[in-house]
Amino acid sequence: QPMASKKMIVIKPQMPSSWNTASLENVEIADNSISIYYNSSNTEVELKVNQENTDWTLEIVVPKSDFKNYDIDENSISVEDQGNTVMFKTTNKETILKLKK
Repeated sequence: QPMASKKMIVIKPQMPSSWNTASLENVEIADNSISIYYNSSNTEVELKVNQENTDWTLEIVVPKSDFKNYDIDENSISVEDQGNTVMFKTTNKETILKLKK
């Protein structure tokens, strides 16, 4: 859900459970470009999001039911509990979320 006027992109990954890997690369949104990489194993899901322009805010929203805990760089990613979901918010050039199953 890009919101170019606010320089914000909301990402809500919804991958089929049978998929282990997927990517969406170099998607241009106004003066930014993002790439999303998804890797799933038996123990975790790793989401990596790259963006060119760090003036933009990325909000990655994941259902709580998809993971037991997570591993992130807490110095550059904020976390907000939203009831049934968790939102990870950042302006990083590269963001890596490791969601433990």
